[in-house]
Amino acid sequence: MRIDTCPRVYVGYDRAVSGRRVVAGLALSFALAGCLAGVVGGIAGWFGSWWWAIAVVAGAFVVAWFAARAAAGATVHEIRALLTEFLAAATSGDHEAAHRRIYHGSAARLLPGDFSVGLAGLDIVRLQITRNLNRGSDVRNVAKVGVRLRLADGDSADYLFLLVREGRTWTVDQWLLDGEFDMVDYSPE
Repeated sequence: MRIDTCPRVYVGYDRAVSGRRVVAGLALSFALAGCLAGVVGGIAGWFGSWWWAIAVVAGAFVVAWFAARAAAGATVHEIRALLTEFLAAATSGDHEAAHRRIYHGSAARLLPGDFSVGLAGLDIVRLQITRNLNRGSDVRNVAKVGVRLRLADGDSADYLFLLVREGRTWTVDQWLLDGEFDMVDYSPE
């Protein structure tokens, strides 16, 4: 499977950057809508006024943009909830609950000392989601998630998780402390 040929989705949690992206996205949507409305309205003569054409096309762009942002946000919240449940089970010693969140075909094994420190919270630093190109696989998507764990003693630890999505459910496939996975030849099978 070659994942590097798939489209990628990058999601960040820096609120200042997100705010600038929202403003830039709205400005770009209205600019593109104005150009498109001018061309379509001028050629087809569908609307009595150019302003109606601009408003309709701009509204379509804005609705599509917000729908895409909402879908990406829902995916991020779903992944955050999975990782929170997995890490809470792993740090509390409930390995059976943690194993229920591990992908059934995973070679990774949860050892008692993997996440033994007190966990205060987690931040998703980087998220890359791509499609699985294996036709015979039940896995639809693969996610590479950079996570910064905030520890109870005030320190932090950076982990990298690989998640797989079967149907509508995300599960943990692998994890690595302070490392990098090669996503080019990665296969969840």
